[in-house]
Amino acid sequence: MPGTPSTATATNTFAIDNTQRYSVVAQTRCRRITVQENFNSTTPPTADLLMAQPAGATQVAVAKGTPAIFTPSTVSNCNSGLEPEFMPGQTVGDIETASGSITVQQTESRQV
Repeated sequence: MPGTPSTATATNTFAIDNTQRYSVVAQTRCRRITVQENFNSTTPPTADLLMAQPAGATQVAVAKGTPAIFTPSTVSNCNSGLEPEFMPGQTVGDIETASGSITVQQTESRQV
């Protein structure tokens, strides 16, 4: 049924650095996107992030190990009066590292 949230998630990994802003693009219909360094218990996070929402806006610093969280605004992303959500292919913001290069994981969810 349209508008019914599910617990399904989608993930994507990609490399970023501090030479340019990288677009964060929704891969699925979702209500929340998190982007964080793709690390594990043996290799701790190494880089702070700079994120902007919407893309091109003033960047906000995100401490290493903390996810950058993108959620749709109720004004610009409303689906016929239902809960606001991102649509596949929609650029939701941008991200880069404060310095250096890393691999990040983008996780999308229907739950906020």
